[in-house]
Amino acid sequence: MRADPSLLDLIPAIIWDGDPCSWRFHFVSRPAELLLGYPVQSWLEDPNFWADHIHPEDRERVVSYCKNKTAEGAPHSFQYRMIAADGHVVWLQDTVNVEVVDGRPVRFYGVMVDITDRMLAEAERKQAEEALRALTEELERRVLDRTTALAASTREMELFTYSVSHDLRAPLRAIAGYAEALEHDEGGRLGERGRHYLDRMRAATSRMGGLIDGLLALGRMGRVEVRRERLGLSGLARDIAVALEGSVSPPREVEWVIAEGVEVMADPQLTHAVMENLLGNAWKFTSHHARARIEFGVRREADAIAYFVRDDGAGFDMAYADQLFLPFHRIHAAAEFEGTGIGLATVQRAVQRQGGRVWAEGAVEHGATVWFTLG
Repeated sequence: MRADPSLLDLIPAIIWDGDPCSWRFHFVSRPAELLLGYPVQSWLEDPNFWADHIHPEDRERVVSYCKNKTAEGAPHSFQYRMIAADGHVVWLQDTVNVEVVDGRPVRFYGVMVDITDRMLAEAERKQAEEALRALTEELERRVLDRTTALAASTREMELFTYSVSHDLRAPLRAIAGYAEALEHDEGGRLGERGRHYLDRMRAATSRMGGLIDGLLALGRMGRVEVRRERLGLSGLARDIAVALEGSVSPPREVEWVIAEGVEVMADPQLTHAVMENLLGNAWKFTSHHARARIEFGVRREADAIAYFVRDDGAGFDMAYADQLFLPFHRIHAAAEFEGTGIGLATVQRAVQRQGGRVWAEGAVEHGATVWFTLG
């Protein structure tokens, strides 16, 4: 080498020079001994030293590649592993230049750089990527399995609900028919107690019919194909309020407070069911108050937009808040407020189908607020 060997020894890489025909090293810088632990003299005396200490898995590839490139007189660069004197593995990046005279390689020389840390980091990265890929595949498989199981379970429940609901209608129609025939044929001979029983029979069949309708409506929530479009919730709330006002006579004294300009991207059918049930509940649970206030509004937060329906009616005990959305579960007695106990369960199903959630706050005789998001 033309450079001063003592100067080359200061470079943190192995500088070498050799004969491309015999593969004998004429010069190897001191960092070779520091990096691999073998005396420099070993490199110079044994022409097979370098090849013999290449990692067995890399040896054939590297020696063949290097011989071909050297014979061509072409410079080349490649990566491989060597086994150090203490047995540990060192990754090297070897950059080789070939000096050619009259078309023959007469000298080759180069630089070996330690890239162990880089290769280990790359191996760890690949290992982490593989672990992440395997974990992702496993999670996707679990999600698919659970989604498939849930879809099958939901379908079975819908079929069961549909079958039970329709099978129940036949005996209900029979009971209602017999009650009507009894009143027509024997009405004049029925006493006060008999008419009371007849009225109870009619009320029970009517209530059962309402429960069946509610059950079918709840089942339909699971079959609706969600499609999103821009909806004006303020206008929808006003339309429902007008319908509720017109459903009673004489009119009630209710103050409606409806936020202006509230719009959302949501499914029309599901969202209408949410608004209709929530405003209908507010209307119902304020019916025992001489004056009532029902509000629809929106609260915008950093990560979500929450809509709410608030009233100052009967309210509920927060100890039962987690039971409000259970099908057929009623906080108030049927004699106090009519209903099937399906409304809030339908709201929850409709909200969840759109990727949202629903919750409620309230206090007895201080009203209730039901909040919901729409994904």
